Amino acid sequence: NVPGGERCATNQVYYSLSERGPAFALVPWLQQHGMATMAYSPIDRGKLARHAALRKLASQRDATPAQLALAWLVAQRGVMAIPKATSKEHRRENLAALRSRAPLGGEHATSRSIKAISPSRASQTGSAR
Repeated sequence: NVPGGERCATNQVYYSLSERGPAFALVPWLQQHGMATMAYSPIDRGKLARHAALRKLASQRDATPAQLALAWLVAQRGVMAIPKATSKEHRRENLAALRSRAPLGGEHATSRSIKAISPSRASQTGSAR
């Protein structure tokens, strides 16, 4: 226990489809203790917006890869994302992700769709975001 730790409201961590380490122990612990998870770099610095398998899934769902990556995170109880938005279009795209809750299975990180976005393959790219 850390002095004053009970006053902590959120834990900001690197968490995305390509960096799912927090999902195994940290996010469940935070959920059990009523603390939010704040995911920074949720689109993995743009890599997920260009990921080949995620582009394919997005085209099947009338969404963009970035929207799917964001929606997957925010569909999880107690998880929020803070994506970078360098343009009005990025802000609109990020906001639209909230409309498509859990398009990749939400908290079910073992779903077939999620497995298609292997962390080891997160750098597969095509067109730029």
